[in-house]
Formats: sequence, C-alpha cells, structure tokens
Amino acid sequence: MPTKKVKDKDPKWQKLVFMAVLAILPFIAFHPVLDADFINLDDGRFIQNNTVVNEGSLSNIPQAFKEQIFTPHYKPLVYTSWIIEATLFGMDPFIYHFDNLLLHILNTFLIFFIFQKLLARSKIDEHHIMIAAFFGALLYSLHPFKVESVAWAVERKDVLFSFFLFSGMLSYITYIDSKKRKYLFLTMGFYILTLLSKSMGISLIIIVFLLDFLYARKFGKRLFVEKVPFIIIVVAALFIYGIFEKYDRVTLGVTEGLLSEEQQVIQPENFDGLHPFYKQFLVMNYRMIGFVAHFVYPTKLSITYPRAYYLDMVGGFIHALPFLNLLLLLGILWMWQRARWLAFGAAFYFLTIFPALMMGDKGTNFLPDRYVYMPSFGLVFLFITAVFTYVSERYFKLSLALLSVVIMLCSYSVFNYSHAWKDSLTLWSDAIEKYPGMLEVAYKNRGLEYRKRNRMDLALQDYLILEKMRVREAGVYGNIANIYGSLQNFDKSQEYYTKAIQHDENYATAYLNRGITYAQRKMFDLAFADFQKAYSLDSTSPKLLESYAYANFEVGNYALSTKLYSELINAGVQLERVYFQRGLAFFSAKEFTKAVEDFIQVVSFNPSNQDALYNISASYFQLGEYSKAMDFANRAAQNGFNVPQSFYQKIQEGLQAE
Repeated sequence: MPTKKVKDKDPKWQKLVFMAVLAILPFIAFHPVLDADFINLDDGRFIQNNTVVNEGSLSNIPQAFKEQIFTPHYKPLVYTSWIIEATLFGMDPFIYHFDNLLLHILNTFLIFFIFQKLLARSKIDEHHIMIAAFFGALLYSLHPFKVESVAWAVERKDVLFSFFLFSGMLSYITYIDSKKRKYLFLTMGFYILTLLSKSMGISLIIIVFLLDFLYARKFGKRLFVEKVPFIIIVVAALFIYGIFEKYDRVTLGVTEGLLSEEQQVIQPENFDGLHPFYKQFLVMNYRMIGFVAHFVYPTKLSITYPRAYYLDMVGGFIHALPFLNLLLLLGILWMWQRARWLAFGAAFYFLTIFPALMMGDKGTNFLPDRYVYMPSFGLVFLFITAVFTYVSERYFKLSLALLSVVIMLCSYSVFNYSHAWKDSLTLWSDAIEKYPGMLEVAYKNRGLEYRKRNRMDLALQDYLILEKMRVREAGVYGNIANIYGSLQNFDKSQEYYTKAIQHDENYATAYLNRGITYAQRKMFDLAFADFQKAYSLDSTSPKLLESYAYANFEVGNYALSTKLYSELINAGVQLERVYFQRGLAFFSAKEFTKAVEDFIQVVSFNPSNQDALYNISASYFQLGEYSKAMDFANRAAQNGFNVPQSFYQKIQEGLQAE
C-alpha cells in the first residue's frame, strides 16, 4: 500500500505550528513539577544519597554501568544522566525535573512523527493525517497518567527508555518505507540504548514484529536475517538482567520510607483461601484491564493505590477476568484482517504492558501509573485511529471540538495533580486524602516526613493510625516508640518497643533502643538483657556497640566496656567521643597508659577539648609523670577547664618529691 502524500498548501508551516503547540501546552500543564523537591521514595536511595551520583564526578560514569547489574533494574544510562546533572548542577532538584519534562516533550514530538507515518498508510483521509497525529500526540502527552513519570525524579528511566524506544520505532518505520538499511542499523542502536535505560524496553523487539505484521511484510529469509541481531541483543540483555542466574531480588519501591514487602499487602476478601500462584494470576489479569479502565477514566490519581480496595470492587467477577482478557485477545486477532490499524493499537498495548504485569504488585506497584507511560501509545493510537477513520465528515468538526475539550480537561488534571508532587508531605497527604485509612505506605512515609520536620505530634498521629490499621510491621511500632522517647514519655516508649519486639522477635534495633531507654532510667539489669539480645542478633551495629559499651561503663564493668569500644574502633568508627569514652573506661580500670593514648587521640581530633586535656593530666599524675601532668593541667585551664586547686597542689607535691 503506497504512502499517502499530505496535500496541505503549507504543510511545513502547519507542522511547525503543531510542534510549537506540542511543546508549549505540555510545558504549561506540567510546569508545577519544576518547583518540586525530591521525595522520600527512592529519590534519596538512587540520587541524593547515592555516592555514585552525588559526588558529582564524571569519573563515576563507568561505575554507573556496574550499578544493579544482573538484576532486572539495570539502567546505566539513567545513572549516567544523573551523574552529569550532579556534576554540572549539584543536587538542585529543578534540573532533574526539568530534564524529565524535556524528555517528555521530545517523546511527544516522536509520537507526532510516528502517528504521521503510521496513519499515512491507514484509511484516514490524507488531509486529516497531520491533524490526527497532532491530537494523538497531545492526548498522549497531556494524559494525567504521565504525571508520575515526569514529576518523580527517579522515574527518569520511563521518559528516557521511551525516548530511545520511540526513536527506534520511528527509525524502523522509516526503514520499512525507504528500504534503506542504515535505518535498520539505527533501530538496533536505539534498541541497545533502550535496554540500557530500563528492562521494560525489551518490548521494542515485539513492536518491530508488530510493525512487520501491520505493514503485511512477508516472512522469509530477509525478514529472518533482519531479526537475528535483535534476538542476539535480547539474549545479551537477558543475561545482563540476571534472568539466566540467581540474583538477590531488588524490589521496586523498597526505600527509606516503604514498608517491607510482606507487611504491605492487605489481602482482599475475595482472595481468601486461594493458592498464591492463582492469586498472582488473577492480579495480572486485573491489572491488564485495570490499567485500561483507569486510563479511560483517570480519577483519584495517586502515587499508590489500595490493592485490596480495588480488587474487592470487582468481587467474584475477578475470576472471570482471565476469560475476558482471552476474548479481547481473540478479538484483536479477529479484527486484524478487518481493521488492522485498530488492532495494531490494541495489540501494542497488550503486548508492551505484559512485562509490567509480571512485576511485583506490592507497595506502590499495584497499579502504578508509570507502568503505562510507554504502552499507552497503543491505547491513544487505537482511539485516534477510530475517531478519524469512522467519524463522518459531517461530524468531523464536532469530533475535533470534543477532542479539544478532552485534551483541555486532561491538561487541567495534569496541572492540578502536578502540584501534589511538590514535596513528600504534599504527595503523601494527597494520597491519604483520596484513600483515607487505606494506604499504609502513605501514612508511614508522611510520618517520616513529619519527623524530619520535627513535627513529632503529627508524625505520632500518622503512626497511631497505622496501629489502628493493625499493621504488622515491627518498624512502625519502633518509630512510635522513638517518638515517645523524644517526647520523654519513657513508659510509652518502652511499651511500643515491646510491641515492636512482639511483631518481630529478631528486631535488634528495638532491643537496642529499649535497652537504651532502660539505661536512661537506671534500670541496668533490664538494659543489659536487651543489649545482650541485640548483640546476639547484630554484633556489628555501631550504635549497639557504643550503647552496650556505655552501659557497661556505667555499672563498672570496665573490661567489657573497653572491649566493646575497641570492637567499635576496629570496625572503623574513629570518633572523638568513642575514644574519649574508652579512655574513661581505661582510666576507671586503672590502665592509665592506655587511657593517655585514647585521650591524646581525642586531642588530635580536637586540640581544645578541655575534658580530654584534663584527663590526660590526671592519667599522667596516676603514672607518676608529674611534669606532664602539670603541663596538661595548664593546657586544660587555658581552654576553660576549672582545674581544682587541690589537684594542682597534689601535682606540686609530686614534683617536689621527685
């Protein structure tokens, strides 16, 4: 089928106007994200606190190709982009969000070009092709589902891999049209870049085959030879993603704020008694249709959605969803010969969303908007093709007017929802407002943000709501205990540390913190019992070793105290206070030479530490080195220590007796 030529009087001028609108409208709609901060969900783990990124050195780029290798989350080009940004602009969140938006606008242009090329062979009137491509690109770009991928700094992988994937798609269509092999090689190059940005980019090989079917290319030797390099690339990618070997699973969404995977899942009522494999199968089928339903009617958009709430909405009908999906797939096959361009859009969505369906559905991963960023191309293409193919000329202007209304409503929704991503507090508050009492992760992360802002009263409210929700995660009760401790309510603090331990008997931090609380209240027998338990669970924790050592010092167990401080120092904790405290323990144990060595180490950290200077003097006095004792007593006095006159007198007596 020959490609149609668009016969507008000034198509280049029209195209430039359309492209200007495709840049300006998304920029206006999404511009609130430019004022957004990093959020306490993955941004800290992968950008702010990641030394590969935050050191701001281009020399770290080779390390980017080692991060998360042999896991499905391998994305070296994403890390490289962050390293470049950190090197040039530091940790200013503006540039990370600006570049996400820039990539999104570039993707909009690519969609515009792809639509033109694809629709040029469709049944759409040749005079309407560019208009259809324009509206399709606008609808794709301004759909509220795109906010999460653009506004979330760490989701650079969505906009970046989609940029390379759509570029590869465009070059492959150009190859089919022109038969020039350079475009085939260009597609292969884009495929490699796609796979180095996100594993979901593996879908490009499926899209390539889908385009072959769309253009009715005959399968033969040439087509087979064309695809061999793509297959080799896929196999290499699967190896790099660790599919062929065991790996420690890096779970999407496990960050400084999220609940553990097991504790995040409130099972829906209609899942009672079902086999785990069948449950996951039902969830996959629900998500296949659920993404479409939510895309068509994007209401109550949120960073996360309550899994049980949405699954319970369908009730027993959930068991019919696999059959419904099967009918839809059969319908696509039936439609392929009758309305191929419509079938292409549907098949594009179903085939490209499939890898995402197999990902974990816990935490924020149940129905994440970001999963549909690239696959939604198929849904938009299906809709636009249907409108411009089957709406008669009589109602053409009306359909354009209705499309314009839809796009403006989408733009308004994007603008409003973008504000929710301003910072962690607004983001989690937005989720809680839409789904009150349903989202454990939202209450926990908002509680963390309140603690960061020293709003302990509000943090406590959120954590107590989690308790009412009967959250099983020990860390929640540990955080409640920490807050009560900061408020000096030690009775409540002990109570909630105990609850944390009841939920996880191997929760070393809870034993440690409860032990510290007991020690603060001079309940040393209970403190030691907790410290010993914590030590048996985690003998490498610096905080545990220091607390346990100090408690032993307080009760006069100096030998164990110095031993624990030594373990801490040998583990690399070279801190002024640690050497000072070990020095006190050595002094109390009458090991004055070792005490002097530790106090001198303290002075090397801080020459004006008057307490260390005085203790050096006292240690030398005990060793009978009175001249040194006098020297350090004077230095302590010069730095503000009130040296007792009686001590000076004893030193003088020692000097006279020499």
